[in-house]
Amino acid sequence: MRLSRLFFFLPLILLIIGYFHPITAYNQDLGRHLLTGKIIFQSFSIPTTNLYSYTYPGFSFINHHWGSEVIFYLVKAASGDLGLFLLSLLLIGTACTMIFLYSAKKAAAIPLAFISILYLRILFERTDLRPELLSFLFLSLMITILYRYHDSVSKLIFLLIPLQLLWVNIHIYFPIGILVVLLFVIDEVISKRKDLRNNHTKILLFVFLAMGGVTLLNPHFLEGATYPLKVFQNYGYAIEENQTPFFLQSLGFSKPTFFYLEISVVLLFISLSLTWKKTRLVDWLLSIVFTVIAISAVRNFPLFVFATFIPAGLAFSRVMHPLSKWIE
Repeated sequence: MRLSRLFFFLPLILLIIGYFHPITAYNQDLGRHLLTGKIIFQSFSIPTTNLYSYTYPGFSFINHHWGSEVIFYLVKAASGDLGLFLLSLLLIGTACTMIFLYSAKKAAAIPLAFISILYLRILFERTDLRPELLSFLFLSLMITILYRYHDSVSKLIFLLIPLQLLWVNIHIYFPIGILVVLLFVIDEVISKRKDLRNNHTKILLFVFLAMGGVTLLNPHFLEGATYPLKVFQNYGYAIEENQTPFFLQSLGFSKPTFFYLEISVVLLFISLSLTWKKTRLVDWLLSIVFTVIAISAVRNFPLFVFATFIPAGLAFSRVMHPLSKWIE
């Protein structure tokens, strides 16, 4: 077996190690998600008030993650903590594998493994079972499908519509799906501005508009579709995951994840700059937009990982091509 083949398995081993731990988040959000999922499944109705507030039990509440709560409850009821543990590994493993396999077709194994290990260290900030794991899976699927469509026309692009329908009923990160497609639309319009009537562009525009339409198909219709824009208007109190890394560092918080994000961002843009003639506009759009999103809140770090992995992996592979070719 060649040395480069060995590097293919390193990210997988590290991923399993990072997420291989017991389900212990019951006293955080998981316990609430499981109980709410049970209530929804047994009553066939979604609560519209905060059931867990002692001081304000009638507080109006839009449950943007009701679908994931039902999934968690059903898995827990069927197979207990083992099922939840396997579900966590399945979700994060599939999300990482999708973008890795696409990149592996175009990038050398060694530099891609290096980027993978660096990016995985960012993911390890949040390894508990949360509804956001489903968002990471959806983002990874959409990014991969969109890059494949960018390469050549593929009917897989139409899968983005049902994926968005699921996403809006599973987790509050659902606007990210529309944002990602918008960035590819911008790339398409600019790169093919002399021929915007081609089928490739028309199909992508149709999918983008259809995704916006199905976003309304949630229990709260327009209010639910626009809820992410208003979620912080009456959040109640500040929590660590919603703060910027700069603010937390100013308070004395020191986490390894901050360092790995900083290194990843620097490496990403250096690699893109050194290979800019071979990059595409969407590579830069994804890198810039999701870097801004990541530094806006700690909870958004994983979004940076899944949105920029492909441009980072391909660009760094081009930079390291002479060395990786010599090693292989």
